[in-house]
Amino acid sequence: MNRHVEILAPAGSYESLRAAVCAGADAVYIGGMQFGARAYAKNLTQEELDIIANKVFVSKRLSQVRDIFVFSCYTGLSFVDIDNLREEHIQRSFDGNIWIKTKRQKTLVNSNVPLLDVPKAILEKYKNRQPNGKLLPVISNQKMNEYLDEIATLCNIDKHITFHAARHIELPLSLNLNRLQRFVS
Repeated sequence: MNRHVEILAPAGSYESLRAAVCAGADAVYIGGMQFGARAYAKNLTQEELDIIANKVFVSKRLSQVRDIFVFSCYTGLSFVDIDNLREEHIQRSFDGNIWIKTKRQKTLVNSNVPLLDVPKAILEKYKNRQPNGKLLPVISNQKMNEYLDEIATLCNIDKHITFHAARHIELPLSLNLNRLQRFVS
């Protein structure tokens, strides 16, 4: 079987979708009311994500669930791929930037995701604190989803939030076409 590296790019608008495709992205995550099978799903907005990300919780469990959810929002990685994330997957690339380089469990396709500031800060927060070489304190998906509903309630967000929804957040994306082309070439 011939396998290739998959370049993932989130797209929160038509312009960013076009830029990602023109730059050679293999996969694009699209949110919003106009696209895809989730066209009428109640995706979180950037404003709602900011409310969740900035909320101070007294509960350590809710803070951790929030952090992992936000990490997924900014990386596009699935629950299982975040659970499998280890130090060896965080690599400085030829371009000088830090990337998450892993293989998606579901498809066995290589995945390279640039490590942006928000997920980088989350990794730093939990650095060297997890057993078995894990990078983040991931609990079961069922519990994660239960706590995300609690988080939504505490943040006055009237939406059912699941961990999978992190991959469908409507993030504004400021892709610079030349920069993305540099990553692909």
